[in-house]
Amino acid sequence: MGLRYSIIISLSSIITCSSTLYAQNKKDTVPYQYTVKAGDNLKNIAEAFGHPNSWEKIYEANADRVDTSYTIYIGQKLTIPALIVTRRDSSLVENRNRLKKRKKREPQSPAENSSQGKAGNKKLSEFREAFKKVVAQEQQTGTDQEKTSSPQRSTISINGMVLDETRSKMGIDFYNLFYRHWEPPSGASNFMITISEQPTPSRGTMITIHIDNEKVFQNRLQPKYAYTEKMARQAVVICYRTLLRQRSSSNSLSGY
Repeated sequence: MGLRYSIIISLSSIITCSSTLYAQNKKDTVPYQYTVKAGDNLKNIAEAFGHPNSWEKIYEANADRVDTSYTIYIGQKLTIPALIVTRRDSSLVENRNRLKKRKKREPQSPAENSSQGKAGNKKLSEFREAFKKVVAQEQQTGTDQEKTSSPQRSTISINGMVLDETRSKMGIDFYNLFYRHWEPPSGASNFMITISEQPTPSRGTMITIHIDNEKVFQNRLQPKYAYTEKMARQAVVICYRTLLRQRSSSNSLSGY
């Protein structure tokens, strides 16, 4: 009698545990239905779930309901992938503790937070000015060496650089593709190519390229890798031709 009772208790425990695990697994694989509110777009919906860079996954899960312009409407039902919901739920406590530690370690006022963007732009300007000073110093050093050395000419060539200021996945893909195909024209030096972007979740992301202070390329990317690669190749051609034109103009001026 005691043995039979023990077996019954064990079977009941196994069944209860299995039911709990099944319910938990089912919960983790069921997507969440979100109703669009006034002022919503894909990016701030993704931010509400703690993953601002996951707005593309939300778009992919609702591609049959959202067109390529990422336009959504009030009252529209959107499917939030289960992975995003699960990651949000599992990270709530961790993020809360991390924020507490960060506030203790780096207390910031609202004024400091609002000035971070300006500080970043100031650092970038300082970096560019420092780069130009290095170029000028190297050129001056080369001139001094020509004056004091033998008749054999000695020149110093400083290569240009490509600066990445992208943030989103599409922007980073564009930069990587551009850099993969980029090869400066022979004789081009002392130039700085800056690739920046302005993400607009409801309309893609705007890529802009400057050579020194001249804007030479601007295009709104689409969430298609093939299109991103096409635009990167086009940007490479435009930058290459621009540097050729600048070199030609410089040579013409030096001839006078």
